[in-house]
Amino acid sequence: MKIRIVLYCLMGIVQLGFAQSKFIDSLSKQLSVETDEKNKILLLSDIASTYRLIKPDTALLLGKKALDWAKKINFPHGESAALNAIGSTYRMVGDLQNAMSYCYESISIAQKQDLKVELAKGNINMGIIYSDLKEYDLAITHIRLAISIIGKLDYSAPQKLDSRNK
Repeated sequence: MKIRIVLYCLMGIVQLGFAQSKFIDSLSKQLSVETDEKNKILLLSDIASTYRLIKPDTALLLGKKALDWAKKINFPHGESAALNAIGSTYRMVGDLQNAMSYCYESISIAQKQDLKVELAKGNINMGIIYSDLKEYDLAITHIRLAISIIGKLDYSAPQKLDSRNK
């Protein structure tokens, strides 16, 4: 019975890896044909965020590349997205101090720029980090804030990649 459970878990992990690879391939293809610099930064951040589960070193490199690029062209939305990707990757590898730092910076930018999706993502990340630290009151506060933000998003209009936060 125990062997069967272990085998099912391993099969699930393998399937997750294949699904992640397909998604990364899809994002990479979009990145290669995208012409708008801001959309490229957002796609690079999405790729970094996806890699955090299977190749955290690659995720950090891509996230930092997206962050540097966004700063260079003064694109706060891209900065916030990249900071969230980097923060969630640091959380995955157990570096909670860096995770908190990057996620708080993302939240700060998202608040100033009224980037609702990035603000929700940052608060979700902070909720998970505080949960890891067994600071459950702070975790609940951040998760509730994220739920409140998500609840106010307008999903009725089609959204382009570069305006998905408004």
